[in-house]
Amino acid sequence: MDEVNSGTSLSNLSDNLYTQIIDIGFDFIFYCNSFDQLIISTNNYLSFNIGDANSYSPWNTFSIPSGNPSSLINNCILGPWMDLDPNNGGTIKYDVFGQAPFRRFVVSFEDFGYFSFSCSSLAYNGQIKLYESTNVIDSIMKLGRLSNYEIYKNQEN
Repeated sequence: MDEVNSGTSLSNLSDNLYTQIIDIGFDFIFYCNSFDQLIISTNNYLSFNIGDANSYSPWNTFSIPSGNPSSLINNCILGPWMDLDPNNGGTIKYDVFGQAPFRRFVVSFEDFGYFSFSCSSLAYNGQIKLYESTNVIDSIMKLGRLSNYEIYKNQEN
């Protein structure tokens, strides 16, 4: 995982919502389309549908392919898609690391609470990374709270 205590921290997060529009910092190619902006769902996914900024973010899961077309989440990077709730703690941060043309945009979910008070002792920690030039996507997860781990800075260039 990249360093988790850096970057822009998102505030005023609510359950099942997308963030405001965020600049990636470079062009990222996703299914033959170029994007330089995205929105982040509090349910652990990124969306290139920037028209949905600051609106409802679906959380319910369906099998792929789904028989319910109105429920489809398209043009998104799910990492893994689950029902998280910022009201139960945690932070979302984002940052850009590296130098052009080999930068990476990193979104970190840090000690993020799950939706359900029966899961209050659990926390999700993970990152979704988008790589400039190669257009590679990484999804990285850690189990448990960050305070239980020694985090090493990723040595990628």
